[in-house]
Amino acid sequence: MRRIRRAQSSVSRTSKKSRSSTVVAQRSVASTTTRSRRSLRHDDDPGGEHQIDYDDDDDDGDNYFQGYHTNASASYQPIHPPPHALTQSTMGVGNVIPHHAPPHMHEAMVFVTVVQDGSTLAFAGYDEERNEIILECANNVTTQNGDQESLIERFWDLTKPTLLLLGTKILSNATLLETLTKKPNSIALLNDDNDDDDDLLGHAPSQTAAPNNEPAAGGDVTDTTTTIPPSIPYRLMKSKSLELQSCKTRILQKLRVLSLLRGDDDDDHDHGQILAREHAPAYSQRQQRSFPASSNGHNVFRPSAYHSLAALIDFDSRAQVQALGCLISYLQESVFRLAMDQGVVTIDRIVLAKSYQYMRVDASTLHSLHIFSTEHHPLQLQQQGNNSKEGWSLFSLLDRTKSKGGRKLLKEWMLRPLISLDKIQQRQDAVQLFVMEQQNQAGTLLQFLAKIGPMDSILLKLQKCSTQPNDFLILIKTLSAALSIASTLHDDLLPRLDRQRRPEEWQYWNQLLERCHGNLLYHIQKRIMDVLDEELMLEQGGGDFVIRRGFHPQLDEWKDQYEDLEVTLEGMAEDLTHQFPHLKDLSVVFVPQVGFLVCLLKAILLQDKVELPQDFALIFSQDDEAFFKCDEMAELDKNIGDLDGFIKDTEGIIVGELEEAILEHDSELRESFLALAELDCLLAFASCSVDLKFTRPQMEPASHNRIVIKDGRHPLQEIITETEFIPNHVQIDNTERLVVLSGPNYSGKSCYLRQVGLLVYMAHLGCFIPCSEAVISVTDQICARISTVETCAVPQSSFQLDLTNMASILLRATSQSLVLIDEFGKGTSPASGIAILGAALKRLSQIGCRTLCTTHFLEIFSLGVIEDNTNGFKARQMAIHLPNDNDDTVVPLFQLQDGVAKSSAGLICAKRAGLNPTIVGRAKEIIQTLRNGRQLTPFQDATASEFELSTEERDMLKHLFNVESWEAAGEGEIRSLIQKVSLVSSG
Repeated sequence: MRRIRRAQSSVSRTSKKSRSSTVVAQRSVASTTTRSRRSLRHDDDPGGEHQIDYDDDDDDGDNYFQGYHTNASASYQPIHPPPHALTQSTMGVGNVIPHHAPPHMHEAMVFVTVVQDGSTLAFAGYDEERNEIILECANNVTTQNGDQESLIERFWDLTKPTLLLLGTKILSNATLLETLTKKPNSIALLNDDNDDDDDLLGHAPSQTAAPNNEPAAGGDVTDTTTTIPPSIPYRLMKSKSLELQSCKTRILQKLRVLSLLRGDDDDDHDHGQILAREHAPAYSQRQQRSFPASSNGHNVFRPSAYHSLAALIDFDSRAQVQALGCLISYLQESVFRLAMDQGVVTIDRIVLAKSYQYMRVDASTLHSLHIFSTEHHPLQLQQQGNNSKEGWSLFSLLDRTKSKGGRKLLKEWMLRPLISLDKIQQRQDAVQLFVMEQQNQAGTLLQFLAKIGPMDSILLKLQKCSTQPNDFLILIKTLSAALSIASTLHDDLLPRLDRQRRPEEWQYWNQLLERCHGNLLYHIQKRIMDVLDEELMLEQGGGDFVIRRGFHPQLDEWKDQYEDLEVTLEGMAEDLTHQFPHLKDLSVVFVPQVGFLVCLLKAILLQDKVELPQDFALIFSQDDEAFFKCDEMAELDKNIGDLDGFIKDTEGIIVGELEEAILEHDSELRESFLALAELDCLLAFASCSVDLKFTRPQMEPASHNRIVIKDGRHPLQEIITETEFIPNHVQIDNTERLVVLSGPNYSGKSCYLRQVGLLVYMAHLGCFIPCSEAVISVTDQICARISTVETCAVPQSSFQLDLTNMASILLRATSQSLVLIDEFGKGTSPASGIAILGAALKRLSQIGCRTLCTTHFLEIFSLGVIEDNTNGFKARQMAIHLPNDNDDTVVPLFQLQDGVAKSSAGLICAKRAGLNPTIVGRAKEIIQTLRNGRQLTPFQDATASEFELSTEERDMLKHLFNVESWEAAGEGEIRSLIQKVSLVSSG
């Protein structure tokens, strides 16, 4: 009956302190009378309290937060609840409530909506002065290394918001809310000597508070004031304004972009134009905005359709659609409340901000370059959960990580390629160390990394108080492996680095070692080992917690008593048997939560009519046994008690205290295992570089604007190809920045296009690349129009999708971008395709971005649409071999050469694909006829003259159709038909 298991008693669980707490001070805010946003003003009152009101209507006033979130020292963070829930809070010593004044009515407002969806952070801002919307959407934003804070600060510097529109999800994230409402330094710097300037800017000066203690008479006053920085006001939006479908409908039906209707230049949508217009004349008067008008003078608007907006707005991004839809909802109730067409938001332009500090690679480019390839289970729709796996992709090639944390971090790295030259070179130095010098240490480190467990999930279980014994066994093993890795870095790696000759490299590895927190990991491991008996837990299969003997003396004593409990029960049973000999087969048992009981058989009690002692009280009966409580059992309960409950409760308390002790170092543990995951990724890069013969590329600043690769190879294609992969050079620079590649089908044009994109992408990961030599300038984004993914969820045809993709590239590309275009324009007539492609290439040439374009439109050169070796254009082709000038025996050489291809060899590809020889011959005849300028004649087999029927055949058919129903035909009619058929057959 002995059972050892962990008990999560109320004592052990309810006594735990909260993991995180936020000190929130609330104070009441006096509401002003409702007025429109144009009449928003700040009036000084005798009490020094400013009145705030950002509400635009009377009905919704109680459903919004109005107020400021202030990042004050001494744990002062006022968050203003709805008016009906406002309470007065007493502030601590040294803190005063800041007097933040809202902007004046003559200052243009900038409203910004922020939406967080997982790791995606989307912004949508409206600049009233310029009547434009600024969009920003960054994927895979993490709080690590200050990425989130840096993104917000960059966007705030760009837009300078005066009011934030937030949802409840962001308000529940105290850290993110604090970062959002903190004004950047460029805005918060104020001139304390001129209060009037503060009023004009609409920013409140920093407030200071003196301590409550009065100085002693004649003594000096010590300045211990606390500075409270200004913050950005925010407003809580209703949940219905963030509904995805409503937001998308609002965007498509209620948003009108004049620059799209007027066909303005693409520069109007570039983020650089924001800075260029900083000191330009503002739209001080509403009539300066131009609107399309009809012949009778009335304004005529047409909503911007999905086809035009899709180039500026990523409708596949849930966060961006919600942010923009919420912003439009607020603008409908405020700025455009009195518009001629009620409910329609008319703006001049949509500007795409680029404030993210990583290379931008959208989902279409990731798919086109095969960076990730998710393969779903055939029964995905019928099964619950995610049953997908990674297919053949660059991620699967580079993923040689040993730990789950390393694999997760590698995916984050590949979703956020670097654009900082120093960080790229830092990773390259780390990879090169293991490639060239420390291969022995690399093998040792990989063995230890394979023992690292999923720390994120273990820490999450610790926070939820749901850890199991096996989790602690994994944690002990993980800490041991982490300590071994830190020891290897400290004893073997760092001493071999030349601190004098390579100080930056030594500093990087020294910082990585410091981030491992070796001393802390040792103390945590020792604390766990002091509490838990790892060997006994392993012997029991990790099913129960076993507290190490000697850690808790009282617990050890209870366990000893529990171990000897059987002997105690047997002795007590013998005593009772001697005392009551007529009670046959008497036994004493212990039942958890009930105590000690006397057990008797029911049959004996009924048959012999045994008289029970007076102190025997029936507790319960089960099956053929009855259990009684007597004075002796009560004495055992008093002296020994419920040992099982005592043991389980005490073990639960001890384990809970251990969990609390570990969680006190939660941030340090996460930093430690993030450093180990980083090491795992670097070793994965080094392993691929050694095995696949990758070379370190030389990275240059973006201003050099060139890509020079010698003997470049496709990292995926060279592994699966049956023959030896043929390498090719890449030369794209300021003189040849736009390469137009032609050549036959099956000649490797698309493979070469993807190869260039992958090599540039890999270089920005800090990884080595498959080539013999490379010089690559930093690239801010890779834009690819290679393969179109069609779906019925998008109201666009294949060619419309291609056009939208190209329009997006033209709007987003900069002089530091890499653009890859594969056979654009083939979805329409040749004349239209050539015209659109030529115009797009001319525009890309004006932007100055590095571009690689493949095409079968050879007329683009022959008709003079673009000229080779002018304006940065360079024509190259994939070479083919033509033995004896026979087109049917063409052999692709997969070699890049200068010049324009003579043909696309489409008939040869058709023949190799197994197309009917008759069809191929007819196609060849049509081509020759068109080349000679002659008129096409119809296909003979299709226009053969109609053959004539013989007399016997006519008689047979006439007899056949004269009979109304052959099922009811007579014998004579049937015989006549048979005779006529025989005559036709013999003839």
